[in-house]
Parts: sequence; C-alpha cells; structure tokens
Amino acid sequence: CEMIRLACRGIGTNESLLYPIICGRSNEDMQVLKKTYFKMYEKDLAIVLKGELSGDFEKLIFYCLQAAEEEFNEEYHTEEKAEEDANAFYKAGQGRWGTDEGQIFKILVNSPPEYLKMVDAKYVEKYGYSLWRAMEKELRGYAEKA
Repeated sequence: CEMIRLACRGIGTNESLLYPIICGRSNEDMQVLKKTYFKMYEKDLAIVLKGELSGDFEKLIFYCLQAAEEEFNEEYHTEEKAEEDANAFYKAGQGRWGTDEGQIFKILVNSPPEYLKMVDAKYVEKYGYSLWRAMEKELRGYAEKA
C-alpha cells in the first residue's frame, strides 16, 4: 500500500510502480489490497487511482481492481469458447480500425490463466502469432508494459 501511495504522491504518477502491484493479482489478493489501503489511508483505492490515471492504462487498472477473474471450469472454458474469445480478441484489435481496449482487457483480466493458454493457442492457430504479440501491436504506453 505504501508503494501505491508513493507512486501517486506529488506531481505526476509513477505508473511503472503501479502495474506490478495491481495487475495479475488473484481476486482474493485484490480484495485484501483494497481493504488494507482503505484501513491505512481512509481512502478508496479506486477513487485515488481515478484521479491519477488516464487512457488505456486507467482502463486496465480498473478492470484489475474489479477482481473479477473467473474460476476455471472445464464445462464453461471449452475449446469452442477459447476460439470465440480468440476471435473476439482479434476483432477488438487487429480486426478493426482503432482498438477496443475494453474488450481486450475484459478477456485478459477475467479469464483464468489455464483458459488464457487455450485462447492463446487458438489465436496462434488462426492468426499466426500470440496474444502477447497482438497486444504489442495494439497497445501503447504503460498499458502495453503491464
């Protein structure tokens, strides 16, 4: 929590400190982080970050703050669903003029790691390169680094 506070202190925000702290946390870890931040500083972390961030990076951080990663379920996270999400990822990025970052972040942040591997494999199979490479082409700035 202190690192987040330091990243937001003063003029400007140190985004490079924020994304390793916030991105990639489990739902439970994110809930603990938000509660601890509030207990320590009596401020809602989302409100603090809303005043500090902008653009694609802000969208990504707010998707992460929702702590909405799904539990892997073999009956739901099927090969067919992976193919649907690979297509949705493509249509949100390279398959359109302009990028729908929200759709890309939704797939990345809400999907369990086991399932993202399935989506990535389908993406490689259909489009010839990985989700990671697609993100490098579509995202800029701190959102790309995160």
